[in-house]
Amino acid sequence: MEFIQKNQIFDKIFGIKGHTQLIQRSSEFLRFLIGEGTLSTAELETVWSSTRKGDAETRLATYKVLSDIALHFHTTHLNYLIEKISEIAPEEIVPEEIDLAYELNKQLPKSAGFAKKVLGFYWNIITDTNEQYTAEISELTLTKFSDILRSWDYKDDRLEYLHTALENIEKGIAVLASLRTMKKLIEHYPTSNSAVEKLTRKACIEHLCNDKNLLSILLEVLDYENNALIIPRI
Repeated sequence: MEFIQKNQIFDKIFGIKGHTQLIQRSSEFLRFLIGEGTLSTAELETVWSSTRKGDAETRLATYKVLSDIALHFHTTHLNYLIEKISEIAPEEIVPEEIDLAYELNKQLPKSAGFAKKVLGFYWNIITDTNEQYTAEISELTLTKFSDILRSWDYKDDRLEYLHTALENIEKGIAVLASLRTMKKLIEHYPTSNSAVEKLTRKACIEHLCNDKNLLSILLEVLDYENNALIIPRI
C-alpha cells in the first residue's frame, strides 16, 4: 500500500491525468485492495472523482468497473457510493447511475439497511413533482424500484410503499406516478396463497380498500380531475 501511495497510482488511473483505458483495466486492482482490506474511503473518493470530470466515456467506464466489483465492496464502500449517487443533480443523472445503485443493492442482505437508502433514492425520483428528470430516467427508476420490492424479503417495505403512494394520491402529490407505482407493486402479490407472502393480490386490494379507503380516495381523484376539465362559461 505504501508503494501505491508513494507512486500516486490512484491519481494516475482515476485523477485528472488518468486515462479511460487504465480505468477499464482497473477492476482487478481494486478487487485486490478490497480483498486486502486496504481500500479507504479517501481512495474510493478518488475513483468516484473520475465520474465528475465531464467526460462521458470516463464516467461510464468508471461505473462499469464499480458495477463489476460491487460483489466485493464492504458496507462502508456501498454507503459512500449511494451517498455520492444521491448527490448528483437531477439534470445530470444518467441511466447508468440508476443501474449502478441497483447493482450495489444486490450485494447486501436486506438486514444491512442499505436497501432503504437505494429505495429512498429511487422514490424521490419517482415522486418528483418538479419534472426535473427525463422520462427515460423516471421509467427506469420505477422499474428498478419495483424489481427490488418484488422479492418476498421486501414484502413489508412493499406494503409500506403502497401506503405511502396512497397517501400521496390522497394529498394530490405525484398522483399519476403514485398510481403507476401502486399498480406495479400490487402485481407482485401472488394470485393464490403462498408460504412466503402474507397477502394474496386480492387480500392486498381488500386491505387497501377496507383499511386505507382506496376506493374513496380514487373516486375523489376522479371527481377532482373531471371538475378540472370543466371550462367555465363566460
